[in-house]
Amino acid sequence: MKTLIYRLLFCGFFATATFNLQADPIQDLKQTLSSGDASARASALQNFIISLGTVNGETLREPAIPILVQALSDPDAKVRQIAATGLKGIATMNSPIVYPSTPLGSDLTAPATQKALLKATSDSDPTVSRLALQAYAMTYKLTPALEEKIIGAFNSYKPEHGHPDDRFELLGALVNDRSPSPVAANFIVQKIDDPRFGTTALQSLASLKQPPADALPKLLNEAQQHNISEDRKSALKMAAKVYGPNAQAQLDQALANPK
Repeated sequence: MKTLIYRLLFCGFFATATFNLQADPIQDLKQTLSSGDASARASALQNFIISLGTVNGETLREPAIPILVQALSDPDAKVRQIAATGLKGIATMNSPIVYPSTPLGSDLTAPATQKALLKATSDSDPTVSRLALQAYAMTYKLTPALEEKIIGAFNSYKPEHGHPDDRFELLGALVNDRSPSPVAANFIVQKIDDPRFGTTALQSLASLKQPPADALPKLLNEAQQHNISEDRKSALKMAAKVYGPNAQAQLDQALANPK
């Protein structure tokens, strides 16, 4: 029996997986997910996510979506975390919001997927909720209520909820469609002078279709600080560019004349 052994980094997983090229991975997973053993369900789903790609010349991503959606309602939080991770990974690679000209098939934007992700944004497990919010933001336009949830997840984030970089991703999720609500845009502006998240906030600001006018004075003030890193200078210039040539000239002057 032929097998394929490979290593693959996908959605935070790095593992060695062995797959039977003659088996039906979809059917095998469906059978395991009906098991009463939560650890078996979690292991099977994680291995399946690692295998997402091409097996027997066929992509697994599209038929995987309904299975991952179903697993979002699993009684075990670990299984739900893995399902949400898989959906986030698929949405990230095929985002109809970020890449509108090359979306994945209909299953990613199907009403059932949207309904399940929306429900999962209120999951009792904070990791599931955060991952569902990120997947939703990559697939659909955020409502003000969901923006508030993302802001809440950012503010209440704890290290045990996931990777430290997740908070940077939450900031980015607010601007995936480049037109956040005034509340979300203001939240991003508030983070401009944050030592840890300021550069990401500036990059987010630079992506907006209509940047908030009250952010420009903050950019100029930041530009006049001493010992600004080159990365931060670059981010400041990117953000000033969306305000036009006059703002760019003001920023250049501020950078040249620190307080």
